[in-house]
Amino acid sequence: MIRLFRRGLGSGHGAWPLLVLLVLALAVPSAAVLWFMNAAIRENLAEAQREQLSLVRDSAIRDFEKRLARMDEIARTYPAPEAFHKAVEERLAASAVLAGYPAPLRMTEPSSAALGKEARIRALLRNGDKPAVIRAVTESFADRSLDRATDSTGRVIAASADLLALQLLGKPDIVIAPRLKARVLDYTNPAMGSDQRRFLMREMAPLGIESEMLAAEDLAARWIEGSRGKLAGDLLAPTGIDGVWQVRTPEGRMTALLTLAVLPAGLIPPGAAPDSNAIVTDASPRMPAWRIAWKRPAAARGESAFYVWTAVLAITSIAALVLLTGWLILRQMKIARLKNDLVATVTHELRTPVASTRLLVDTLLDAKQDDPVRTREYLELIARENNRLSRLIDNFLAFSRMERNRTSFDFRAVTPDEIVRGAEEASADRLRAEGCDFRIRIGEGLPPLHADPDALVTVLVNLLDNAYKYSDAPRRIELEAFRDSAGVVFAVKDNGIGMSDVERKRVFERFYQADQRLTRRAGGCGLGLSIVDFIVRAHRGRVAIESAPGQGSRFSVSIPLERPV
Repeated sequence: MIRLFRRGLGSGHGAWPLLVLLVLALAVPSAAVLWFMNAAIRENLAEAQREQLSLVRDSAIRDFEKRLARMDEIARTYPAPEAFHKAVEERLAASAVLAGYPAPLRMTEPSSAALGKEARIRALLRNGDKPAVIRAVTESFADRSLDRATDSTGRVIAASADLLALQLLGKPDIVIAPRLKARVLDYTNPAMGSDQRRFLMREMAPLGIESEMLAAEDLAARWIEGSRGKLAGDLLAPTGIDGVWQVRTPEGRMTALLTLAVLPAGLIPPGAAPDSNAIVTDASPRMPAWRIAWKRPAAARGESAFYVWTAVLAITSIAALVLLTGWLILRQMKIARLKNDLVATVTHELRTPVASTRLLVDTLLDAKQDDPVRTREYLELIARENNRLSRLIDNFLAFSRMERNRTSFDFRAVTPDEIVRGAEEASADRLRAEGCDFRIRIGEGLPPLHADPDALVTVLVNLLDNAYKYSDAPRRIELEAFRDSAGVVFAVKDNGIGMSDVERKRVFERFYQADQRLTRRAGGCGLGLSIVDFIVRAHRGRVAIESAPGQGSRFSVSIPLERPV
């Protein structure tokens, strides 16, 4: 931004107040927009989070209560083994304990038919005839009517026989394996106790027959062993088993054994730390020390990003408008400054030659007798002032055409020697004066250029004029023309005051003058080098400067040989 101001207002000192105002005009609304949007985002998000957390909490509590009510309903509707199975199958609990299940083996009246088949199988097994045993099991217990037949210990004979056959085979059988799994998972069979069922499930696992109920059966057995007859309470409480909690259903028909896998999402057990990005609140009174957590989903974070990008877009728009306004203001200030400088420069530069000419003319007119020597001297002075005035007017006209971009050039073939001689003739009154050592060097065999000769003469005249103006007596000025790889180079070298790096960068700006004291003494309006740069660029050439303070300057104008477009 500072570069923009300096380009528009010269040194940039007069632009600082405007720069400060524009920065404030950008910073204050931007800060206000950010503050309001930040406050709005925070308030909206906080309110949305509170509402969402309340919804999550209410949903979790309803789910928990429905879960317990459903378990009571199941316990009322089905026998204890079936109720146990349904509670686990519906993922209401990781396991459950009812009044009639899990239950140990019960002594029952053995089935003579089943016992006879079992005896035959054992006899075959003692004889070591495994294939006969497997065939006997497959054929003897294909009838599901024997599923409830038990031996003297209360074990279901058919399920034990199926397991024996599979163990002899060492792998699942397409007939026996599904049949055994169906018998084990048949919770409608009151003859099979939980101890036998759990035993069969464990033995089936190595054979590749997995049962999803084994974990529930084991958990219920562990709870019974650890509780020692102590019933669960109405509040969600730890069981003593890691990661397992217990609670009694409202009607007291079932004790639910719960893990985080079956509990509603978002519940945090006592002592556990929530996610750092989540917000939490206490759960229901039935879950003391439990908390509910809610973490903003990606969609909510996307909404925050939307707000942020909206703020960025708003601030960018404000910044663009401020910069555009500043640029327009700078442009108008630059135009106004150019007009003021032009008026002041024209007034100052024209006053001197006009006043000098008028004084000389009045002196001649007031003379009582003619003095040919003095008259000629005065006329030569008038001629020099007239030449000076003509150069000023030419520069002003060239500047006007440059500003309106209406400059046209008369390109034609011209030799470098013609251009150098034309510049020498136009500047002869100064360069051949006393105290100035002016030299010209023109290389041999220079090719002709396709250029506007008057324009290039103007270029060299302006460079020679600057060399004279910014040098003190005795002046040493050189003008040379030579060939290089790109074309023809015209160089003007002096022994003047030289320029610093900063001055070299700005010397082609309109109305810029490196030393105001010399300018006031020698005259000039600061347009010469800007006109030089304009003309050379129109010829597709370039201007190079070699200069250092106190060591003079060397301006090189390189004009290519090809025709400008």
